[in-house]
Amino acid sequence: MTRLAARFEPVFSEIAAGAIDRETGRVLPTEAMSALAQAGFGAVRVPERHGGAGASLAELIELVMALGAADSNVAQAFRGHLLFTERLLVAAPRDRDTWLGRIADGELVGNAQSERTAGTGISTTVTPDASGDASGDHAWTLHGDKFYTTGTLYADWTWTLATDGEQSYGVLVDTRAPGVTVTDDWDGFGQRLTGSGSARFDQVRVPAGQVFPSADDTVLDKVDTRVFQHLYLLATLAGIGRAALRDATAFVQDRTRVYGVAGQSEPRHDAAVQIVVGNIASLVYSAEALVRDVTRQLEAVRADAATVSGADPARTAALVDDYAAVQVAQFSAQQIVIRNVLEATNQLFEVGGASALSTGRALDRHWRNARAIASHNPAILRQQAVGDFVLNGTLPANPS
Repeated sequence: MTRLAARFEPVFSEIAAGAIDRETGRVLPTEAMSALAQAGFGAVRVPERHGGAGASLAELIELVMALGAADSNVAQAFRGHLLFTERLLVAAPRDRDTWLGRIADGELVGNAQSERTAGTGISTTVTPDASGDASGDHAWTLHGDKFYTTGTLYADWTWTLATDGEQSYGVLVDTRAPGVTVTDDWDGFGQRLTGSGSARFDQVRVPAGQVFPSADDTVLDKVDTRVFQHLYLLATLAGIGRAALRDATAFVQDRTRVYGVAGQSEPRHDAAVQIVVGNIASLVYSAEALVRDVTRQLEAVRADAATVSGADPARTAALVDDYAAVQVAQFSAQQIVIRNVLEATNQLFEVGGASALSTGRALDRHWRNARAIASHNPAILRQQAVGDFVLNGTLPANPS
């Protein structure tokens, strides 16, 4: 067990112990999110000089898989925060050190970018506030509605997108500010407790230092963000598979009856049960291995990107292609991770018969949660992109 795994294992275990009660009672994991923040999970990637753990990307992904196994709702609720932290580390925007310090102090950042509109554009607006100048405390006013605001319900801040009619901006909003309303109205059958409902920004005043022109992001920043955010989802999915294996094993080891066998028997010694559990273990192993492989590829491209000057357009273009190649690998991995985890969470029920259907065990949550995460990105489109690359060498034009 690594130092970071040992550090967070007690917190993860406590979260896992309460997962079924939260699921069956629809109890939001507010305490779990707070416990993780206090333990420094939100700052695990923050450099040690800024008060964080200084973890590598590979170490973070291992922790995400472990947290996903404990409670995938909590893991996904942290996605926006850890994505924002990655942006600070990779893109290095202004006030980077200030925000890294806040994260090290335990503050959390949610995500509030998507909208329920007829098109895919942004309708939320941000406009200069006449009551202040560019250096004042209230330089902008934010107005609009967002949905799929994962993690914002538990966060001190949320990262949202808005437009002034000409260009788009990333905006950091204090969730406690006047005019901010966050509602738990997510009604999906899986990942019910991620806080992925709606957020309303009603003429919210935002300091100038919390408004970032999207034009400031380089093409490398944008593609890196896309790769990371989907890698995070795959890691959470792999964690669900690990949970399915854990619960299948525990279910079998506690039983004293095999279907079709008279009297008492031990299912763990039954060949048919062993085959099922062995297959689940294989499915989960391959899912985790693919997540780790994509992580290694992203780390390698990041290492190259860190040595390249922005004034070298040829090398930058080559790096964009390198990132896109990682995305193709990720698209390929996605097909197998989704398929394997859904199969593992379905086969779980083959080890226990009708008794595995007890709502008190809530074993169905694993399939529902996996299906919900798998629906975030259309796998069939990713599959087509992989085929186009194999057949024609075409890299994803917009690997979002």
